[in-house]
Amino acid sequence: MSVKTGSGKYSNSHTLELRSSSDVHDRHIFVDQRGWIVRQSIKDAAKRKPTYLIELSIGLVPTMREIYDDLWNKATVVVKG
Repeated sequence: MSVKTGSGKYSNSHTLELRSSSDVHDRHIFVDQRGWIVRQSIKDAAKRKPTYLIELSIGLVPTMREIYDDLWNKATVVVKG
């Protein structure tokens, strides 16, 4: 199942928004006051080579969200629910 398909199903019963942008390579996930960075494609994570999921320290999340707000606002909406 692709990330888009899984996100679409999840968004049917939960609040979720997935966007895509060619301006950012890594994947950034923000949920409430928590945040993570994933280097490789979530769909193909570690299939061909190792990848990582790093949780941001709680104090860094507001700063990272601020940095990515502009990119988020310009990104293409893939799933919204």
